[in-house]
Amino acid sequence: MVLTTDAWDGQTLVLTGPRPVTYAELAAIIGRPSGRPVQLNEVTPADVRAMMTAGGTPQWEAEHFEEMYEMFRRGESEFVSDDVERITGHPPRDVEAYLAEALGDRTGQAAPS
Repeated sequence: MVLTTDAWDGQTLVLTGPRPVTYAELAAIIGRPSGRPVQLNEVTPADVRAMMTAGGTPQWEAEHFEEMYEMFRRGESEFVSDDVERITGHPPRDVEAYLAEALGDRTGQAAPS
């Protein structure tokens, strides 16, 4: 819808779920269906920069990602916008609903199409 009309031209849209979720919460949510914990590995902002430059990312871009990751660690990205609902007319789904749809029934059924 955003790409098929000019109604959103010039706007910065921030697509979020209905609540902010930390990496630790994501790990717990992802592990829940299997009953197995998902290990969360602590990665520092400097680690992010080093991994990116080792993979060929230009230094300036790796430094930008390092800064963004530091913001995430400080909780500066923990906000919710109403953009999903404004665009679609429907409230955003939470992570649990998305995973249930994307992964389907963990007993072997395929995800709905």
